[in-house]
Amino acid sequence: MNELKERRKSVIKNVFGVGIVLTIFAISFVAITHLKTSKDYSQENVLEDVATITAQNDGEINVTEEYDTNPVLAAHSFSTNTLIAEPSGVSRNDFIEYCSNMKYDTKGYFSRNAGMIWDYCHKLIYDQNGNIVSNGLNEYFVLGVAAYESNWGTSNASLTKNNAFGRRTAINKNVSLYETKFTEFDSDEECLCDFIDSIANTCLSSESTLNNFYYCNQKLKYPYWKNEVFNSNGSLKEPDWKYNVLKCISESKKRV
Repeated sequence: MNELKERRKSVIKNVFGVGIVLTIFAISFVAITHLKTSKDYSQENVLEDVATITAQNDGEINVTEEYDTNPVLAAHSFSTNTLIAEPSGVSRNDFIEYCSNMKYDTKGYFSRNAGMIWDYCHKLIYDQNGNIVSNGLNEYFVLGVAAYESNWGTSNASLTKNNAFGRRTAINKNVSLYETKFTEFDSDEECLCDFIDSIANTCLSSESTLNNFYYCNQKLKYPYWKNEVFNSNGSLKEPDWKYNVLKCISESKKRV
């Protein structure tokens, strides 16, 4: 009888011990899972300023399969060194969905034009002589330029002239006295085409990035346009332009 009692006590102790071990394991698993989830979340919501963006994203987007790139990852990975003369690898539907509820797209420019932007970014781009300049454009580059130049579609030129890319028309083409005004377009599409045509004939090449965008081709189409971009000493009039475009691309990840 005493032996039976001792066995029962031993069994109870073993069961209790196993229970404690399983409880500790379960708590550890939940804690580790929580930490991992928190880490992943913080990585997706980092890059709130240009300095951080530039420091953490100095590589190019890696596309392992055509149209298989995550749209958030494409925006997150975009840097001043990313090639802009080729599509990002994001599918048309994914890009449209990505642009459908961006926090700063308060006027709906990007939600209504996402499909059009994607389509034009996947066309061969020719210069005025019929030469192929690039196999397309990075959709996020186009998004970033339009967002910056139009203050996310809220500028007067964007709202009243269908001009989201800050396109300007020369009033006086005299190099020393050049004057420009915002160009008025019949549609958002016409403005996008004008922007693509302009960079195709000025500063776009297969090696273009935000870092070298204005320096890829020194044979700018119009002298007054060159003077609008450069100071007389050859420096850019707006040296932070690339960082402002990059910041807009990062801001595009914020949702409503």
